[in-house]
Amino acid sequence: MLSSLYRCDLSVFQLYSTAGAGKNLTTLGIFGAATNKVICSSPLCPAYRKEVVGMVDDRVCKKCPPQRLSRFQEECHKW
Repeated sequence: MLSSLYRCDLSVFQLYSTAGAGKNLTTLGIFGAATNKVICSSPLCPAYRKEVVGMVDDRVCKKCPPQRLSRFQEECHKW
């Protein structure tokens, strides 16, 4: 699992999805999503800019719209 995450292969999250088999997993269904800088930053969410260093506030990130896992994976590769 860690090897997959290191390579930004987020399909491994489908195995641990609480949404159920066949459901589309979004960024909000990932463990720790509310404190994840990639999920809470532009272009996935307008709450933060990724070039600004600092911790994210989970209360702010919880307001971010859910995104497809494939979009999150694309942004992961950019970091």
